[in-house]
Amino acid sequence: MTATVIFAISSSKAQIKVFNTDQVQVGALWWPTFPSSKQLFINGGLEVREYPGTGMFIQNYHNLYNGTWYDDPSIVSHFNYGGWVGTPGQAMFAVYTNFLYAAGVQITSDERLKTNIKTITSKDALEKIKLIKSYTYDYNDAMLINIEEKKKEALLKGGKNQIGFMAQELAQILPEAVKVDEKNGTYSVNYIMLIPVLVEAVKEQQTKIAELEQKITELKQK
Repeated sequence: MTATVIFAISSSKAQIKVFNTDQVQVGALWWPTFPSSKQLFINGGLEVREYPGTGMFIQNYHNLYNGTWYDDPSIVSHFNYGGWVGTPGQAMFAVYTNFLYAAGVQITSDERLKTNIKTITSKDALEKIKLIKSYTYDYNDAMLINIEEKKKEALLKGGKNQIGFMAQELAQILPEAVKVDEKNGTYSVNYIMLIPVLVEAVKEQQTKIAELEQKITELKQK
């Protein structure tokens, strides 16, 4: 494999190389040969920026001409730790994905960032919880658009035996926990928002249990 040297002091220290295989190298290689399966290799910091306008869009398409995938698009860290998507002052607005695996999830809950704060009453919480219906279900393929059949089968298998709520039903009881995507009209549930309601409902139940235990004790003493 031969390369055209661009902006180079010498061929061994070329800043940009274009190989006769239509592959491009920017910066020095860490190893003797170019990664044969990749089209572009960049060694060093990279900044891709779109100034005010239509924004930036990056998309992976079928790897082969027959419409099948050879490699899955991936964003990986060099080690098993490190890497960010967005920053505290420049956070991403939304992330769309079929499955998410993480060692932990932190939800911003700083009192200094909140306004219009109101307490949830235990009685009201218990009444709402009593109205919620729980289900088991399997995901269908309506959410798996633009996915080849082989991968669709694997995703559908992973989407079996789910436990949860129907978002449209929950919206009638706890509308705060339900959101409708403006892009496609899909309903989603913020399950974490149910935790404070469950906490207050349990407190109400414990109050009632304590009252009943007190009455039982009084009856036994008569």
